Amino acid sequence: MIQDLGGSILLTGDFNATTSAADDYVDCRYFAEHTLDMLPLGNDFPEVLAKRHNSDKGGLKGWHNEFLDLCSSSGLFILNGRITGDESGECTCLANGGSSLMDYMVASPALFDCATSLMVHKCPLFCGKGGDSDHRPLSLNLQLPWQHVSPTISDSRADIRRFKYDASKCTQYCQHLQQQIAQCTTQMSDTNNVDMAVQLLHDCICNAIAAVHGCPVARTSITQHRHQPWFDTECRSKHKEVSAYAKLHPNSHLAREWKKQLKQLLRRKKRTYKKLQGRQLCALAKTDPASFWRQYSKTKERSVAISKTDLVAGFQKLLEGHCPNNTAGA
Repeated sequence: MIQDLGGSILLTGDFNATTSAADDYVDCRYFAEHTLDMLPLGNDFPEVLAKRHNSDKGGLKGWHNEFLDLCSSSGLFILNGRITGDESGECTCLANGGSSLMDYMVASPALFDCATSLMVHKCPLFCGKGGDSDHRPLSLNLQLPWQHVSPTISDSRADIRRFKYDASKCTQYCQHLQQQIAQCTTQMSDTNNVDMAVQLLHDCICNAIAAVHGCPVARTSITQHRHQPWFDTECRSKHKEVSAYAKLHPNSHLAREWKKQLKQLLRRKKRTYKKLQGRQLCALAKTDPASFWRQYSKTKERSVAISKTDLVAGFQKLLEGHCPNNTAGA
């Protein structure tokens, strides 16, 4: 659907599949030319589709059927072994003392035509014995046409919903996500705008997460810090400046950047204040231990919402009938 709306797709990663030189597409062009449009044309093809080479001669293993079906059914083409710099389809995985090609770059025809080079890096610092991984890194160069991007596309970043993820509810989330996608499939197929389709998919994901993991996590407002002892003149001045600009330009990149800088300033002020308080308590413990414990007990009491009287009463009820008679009046 993304390609039908004029979008392009690029998939990269370890697909855990060795595909040898098997075809990653179904060529229906010959049949379409001889059946008077009775059959669909099938995949759109790149302008130049070279034969794919593969240095891995181990045959078809792993998820090869699923991976090749994904390519042929989605109109995606494997770049490994076809692009300048990787004409032979270099092996990318060195696990278990062997070598195989499992890390692929797959693209839609429009991006395939824009690919200028693909490199499989063999530097031992990255992979192999003593390296960080048993997979070689890949790099792809694309020569894309210049396109003016409307600034309204980045405005959606201004309102990002954040959820607290619970791994134990993964199965429930997948079920809700499938239901949400099934409900909005008609809307996504009727739209002719890529941004609208992406927004619908985003809403499906957020609704599924909200149904399983609850409402978005509330974020602390900056205004709640105004009465803190570390909220000094610099914080007030910066907060006033950022608030005034954000009101005039709420969705601008500069406003978001200034808010980020303000949060960093507040965190630094709070951290510095707590460090200073800790040093003062340590110095007081050496010079005047009695004053230190009085100050420390006040700080500790503020962190407990239950009063001492309620705590004593609670323990008395808890220990009723379990205390010896000679200690009952203690």
